[in-house]
Amino acid sequence: MQKLHVTSLPPNTTSQGLRHIFERIGPVLDTKVFNDSMGNCMLGVVEMLCAEDVEEILTTQDRISISGRRPNIWKAAELSTIGQRIKAEYHGIHLEQCKGRWYVFEVWDGHLRWCRMLTKGDAAEFYRQSLEGSKG
Repeated sequence: MQKLHVTSLPPNTTSQGLRHIFERIGPVLDTKVFNDSMGNCMLGVVEMLCAEDVEEILTTQDRISISGRRPNIWKAAELSTIGQRIKAEYHGIHLEQCKGRWYVFEVWDGHLRWCRMLTKGDAAEFYRQSLEGSKG
């Protein structure tokens, strides 16, 4: 089982629609979309059955289009603790889910500057704001 995270999706993306796109490449075990407070899709998670299909998706993702958009796709980290996830980053502000909890943290040159635990709603708002900030 291989999980992929998908962002830059059209706001009306559904789990079923996401499944339909990725089933063109290989067997899909599960899909889930996370919406903001206004119901717009922020993040999709796709669980593929085969590692080979995941590698194909990651190497050819520039050919995947959803409603005319090119989504950002990456393999979900298989790290089990927030400490391991923090250590895996080198630079920037990151939003991660670990064991059912959401965390936002900043790492600078491999050193943790700060870390906060968020509610699911706060995580969704943080993500929405980060998307708006990257557009402007």
